This record gives sequence, structure tokens and C-alpha cells, in this order.
Amino acid sequence: MQRITLLGLFVTLTFMSGPLSGMTSPQAPVASGDKRTPINQGMLPLTINRAGSYYLAGNLTWDGAGAGITINDTAGSGDNRVSIDLNGFELRRSLAPAAGNQGIRSPGGEGNSIAIHNGTVTGFERGIECLGYGLRVGNVGFTRNSIGLYTGGGATITHCTFDRCGTGLLVDSLQQGQTFQGGAVVTGCTAHLCTHGFHANTTTTFTDCEGYNIFGDVYDVNASTLRNCGGSGSTGARLGNANLVEGCRFVGCLDYGIRVDGANNRIIDNNVRGSGPGATFNARGISFAANVARNVLAGNTVSSHYNNTTPQNYDIPAGNTTNQLNLLLVELPQTISWPCTVTLAGNLDVPTAQSGITVAADRVTIDLAGHSIAGLTGSADGIAVPGARRALVVKNGTIRGMGNSGIWASNVTSGQFLDLVLDSNGQYGLLAGSGARVEGCTASSNTLAGITTDTGGLVQSCAAHANAGTGINVGTRSQALDCQSDGNRVGIVTGDGCQVLRCALNDNTREGVFAANGCLIADCTVRNNVLDGIRVSFSSSVLRNTTNGNGSGAGSQGGILVSGNGNRIEGNTGSFEDRALVVNGTRNIIVKNTMMDAPVFMAPGNTYGPFINAVGVNDLAGVAGANHPWANFYF
Repeated sequence: MQRITLLGLFVTLTFMSGPLSGMTSPQAPVASGDKRTPINQGMLPLTINRAGSYYLAGNLTWDGAGAGITINDTAGSGDNRVSIDLNGFELRRSLAPAAGNQGIRSPGGEGNSIAIHNGTVTGFERGIECLGYGLRVGNVGFTRNSIGLYTGGGATITHCTFDRCGTGLLVDSLQQGQTFQGGAVVTGCTAHLCTHGFHANTTTTFTDCEGYNIFGDVYDVNASTLRNCGGSGSTGARLGNANLVEGCRFVGCLDYGIRVDGANNRIIDNNVRGSGPGATFNARGISFAANVARNVLAGNTVSSHYNNTTPQNYDIPAGNTTNQLNLLLVELPQTISWPCTVTLAGNLDVPTAQSGITVAADRVTIDLAGHSIAGLTGSADGIAVPGARRALVVKNGTIRGMGNSGIWASNVTSGQFLDLVLDSNGQYGLLAGSGARVEGCTASSNTLAGITTDTGGLVQSCAAHANAGTGINVGTRSQALDCQSDGNRVGIVTGDGCQVLRCALNDNTREGVFAANGCLIADCTVRNNVLDGIRVSFSSSVLRNTTNGNGSGAGSQGGILVSGNGNRIEGNTGSFEDRALVVNGTRNIIVKNTMMDAPVFMAPGNTYGPFINAVGVNDLAGVAGANHPWANFYF
């Protein structure tokens, strides 16, 4: 937090030109029956020592030392009960502000009750100074004061203006001997052309306040609430500790929209908008100091902040791991260097030569919220993870038309990719690292593979269509479950030790399934692939699959091709194949398969059940060997 000094450091503001900011026109002469006490020029300096109601009889000037009007504690009561109606007039100093010079001053104390309203205070070191509890100020304009209004806790300030002051409003800590009786309340106030707008060192609630063209901080607060406030300046809101900023608007701030210097702040549903790119700009939307902790960001709309032409809507140092960051993205590109949840506010485009979202932290969740990330011509990746990261989650939306990949996350361990559409990207739809979970995704018309995972991945309930490379490619010890892959170069390619279960693999220009060693291919439907329907190498099991119409291309092998040794081929059904089953290796076992009118090739050195020719047979009971427990049938 920046501590505002109590001296008038901005003396030159006193001599700035412009109209005075009185709140109303001067009132008509007070009726003779008015029991209030008038204050006129000849009474200054005035000390009020008793409770009562007072009013200004005209414009007053005080150029002497100290205060023009001093309100002392009522003897023995500690309760002033003093009301001053400025009556639409101005209390002013015609000389430059001097240290210790005030328009109206109360030395404070416990239980004060002072009300000042309806007029203008101009040109003092402190326009009004009252540090006692319970000050009420309403409809007062403060013009060209070093500090417009200087007060303590428990003040109520409504509909005041602060124009060309060093600091418009300063709410300071309780003074010695005071006990806390509640925070200050500031409602409907405006600061304009001040060096600093509103400064609160103690609990203060600001509602419906505005600060425009502020040279420094519009709001500089500790333990306070800003609700439905707005402003523009060097910094919109500078936060110390334990503040709530909610539903506020900060527009065109030159340094920071919101700057967080402390801990335990909550920054919720604000609109923070910069001025766009510019050669002299270095504006940041929401910025955290290093090592601040336990802050919460959620639902903020932050846009158009740039360092020259480099976006920097969020400026949060890496390593801030105890903050709860829920970021709403309204424009790209954006680099994420902290664990957080990111949500898209709408469909967003990725500029040329940029990646949309660059992830540079562990435990990042990106929720596209049903929206799309779309690449403009020459864009890079939709989501890129250039370094080794863990626990990335990307879900619920579309990434399309990227110059490189939809998601490039080969460096991510234990990532989750859920309910995504990855369409027409220049390389991969999704390139995931080890331990990935990919569920409910559709990858189509990508130049390389649709979906690719590394070791230990799970691809479930996904679809790959018309990708120029492999539809689904899973690494060692991975699973592809309940997937559909059609119209690609290869339907599914696996590493060693994989499972492909309950998948539909159709109309691919090469194999339906191309499996490595030690795999399980079971309960799949494999149709109309140009080369082999299912191809396995060593030590795999091919169980209960249905193959149909595979092997139409020149040089094809068949519905099921076994190129290596130690495989089990059992319970499969094939029909209308070039060759239903081709076993080129040895020490394989082939049992209980059913093939329609298609030749079988079996190399020597394999074990198999008898092949029963059931072509044209109506009743198998009369066919020799038909009741053999390991019989294979062709019909």
C-alpha cells in the first residue's frame, strides 16, 4: 500500500484553473425564525465549543494558520452533536495550502457526531479534518485541497465531489484512545483530476463512486469494500489486505486496472478495460505483486491491456500458488503462469503467429464453456504447453482452424481433455502426453492425427473422422474404449500393451486397427477398411470382433492379419473380406472364429481348431467336427 502523506505535496493544484465545485447555489437569506447560528466572515477563526446547528451566512475566506472553523468536544460529554450547513456557499483559502491548515477541523475523540453538508471547501491543506467517530458529510465539493476530506472510522460520506485535490478522500486508522465502532461508508462520491482519488487505511465501504482522470491511484484501500465503483487513472484500484472489489469498472488505466499488493483480497465480476496497443503503453489489467497469497479472482472481464503490442491482461508472477484464480478470457492470446481455472467468455480468435492460450503452470483448468477458439491465417496452436506440466484440464468447446495443432500438450502428464471438438487444424487435433484422459472428444479433418496420447492414456467415447493421418493413436499401456474412427488413414494405432474395446472402425484408407505387441482387441466392429481390418504383431488377443468388407485395396492381407507370434484369435466373425484371416507368424492359437466364404491363410507352426466347411449346410448337426469345442467355421 502507498501511504499518503498528510502534507500538501501537490501545492500547484491550488492554482489550477477551472470553476469551483459547489454542490448547490447559495441559499436565500435565512428566515428570522431560524434558530440556527450563522457564521460570517468576521467570526473567523471560529471555535465551536457547544452542540448546536450552524450555517454559513455567505462565502468565507480563511488565509490564516490552523483551521477556519474548529469544533471541540463538548465539555465532559464526548458527543459533539454539531451540524454545519454550508448553505450552498464556499469556505476557501486564497493562498497556497500550508501545513496544518484546515477549512474545518475537529480534533476527534470517542463518540463524535458532526454533520457538514451542502457547500464547497477550497484550497486548504486539508479541506475538512475530523478523525473522531461518526462524522457525516454530504453534498460537499472539495476543490484544490491537498487532502479534500481527512476522516477516521465510522464516517458517512455521501454525494461529495473531489476536484483537483492531492488526495480527494483519506479515511485513516482510528486514533489513539479510540475503539472500533464500525467502518466508514462512502456512497455516490466522485473524484476528478486528483493525484489520488480515494484512500482508505481502515475498514471502508465504497458504493457507486467514480474517479476520472486520476494521476495516481483512483482507489488505494485496506480492509475495504468497493462495490459498483468505477474510474480511470494510473491505477484503478490498489489493494492492500482483505479487500472486496465487486462489480466495478476500471477503464483506460495507464499502469494497472487492479493492482494487488497484499493478501486475502476478493476480486469478483469486475470489468477492467485498457486502451489497446500503443508504442508508449505498458498497461496491465489485473496485476499481483510477487508472493502475495490467498487472493481470489472470479468472473472478471479483462481486456485491451498491452505492453506496446504484447497483451498483458493478467500480470501474475509465477509461483503464486495459494491464490484462487478463476479467469474469464475475453481475448487472446493469453499466457497462464499460475494454477487457475480459465473460462472463455465467448468465441475467440487467435492472431497470426500466436498461440491462443499458452500454459506455463501445473493444475490449470481451461473451460471453453461451449465456445470456440479459432485460428486466423498463420496462427500457431490453439492451446500450447511448451514445458513439462501436470494436471492440465481442457473441456467443453471447439478448437478449429489452427495453423499448427488444436492442442499441443505432449509435455503434459495426467492431462484431461473432455467434450472437445478439434476440427481442421494444420497438424494434430490433440497431441497429449502420458497418463492423459480423453473423453467425449471429436477430431475431424486435421492434417496429421486426430487424437494422439502417450503412455498410459485413456481415450473413451471419442470420434475421429476424415483426418489425413491416424484417427486415434494411443501410446504404450493405453486404452481406447467405445470410440469411432472412420475415414482416416488408419482408424486406431496402438503402442504395446494396449486395449481397444467396443470400437467402430470403418472406411479408413489403410487399417482399421494397427496394434503393436501385447494388446487386446475385443468386441469391435471393423468395416470397409481398404487394407486390413485388424492387424496385430506379437502376444495379443483378438476376441469377439466383427469384420466386414475389409481388404479391398491392392496388397491387402485380410479381415484379421497376424504378422507375429504368440497371439490368440478367438470368437471373431468376418464376412465379405478379401481374405478373412491371414496368420503369417508362428505359435499362435486360432479358435472359434466364423468366416463367410473367404479364404484363410495359415503359416505352419500355429495351433488352431478345425476349420469346418459349412457352406450351404442347413443343419450343422450332420457336419463332421461341428461340435468340436475349438472349431472355426466358414460358410
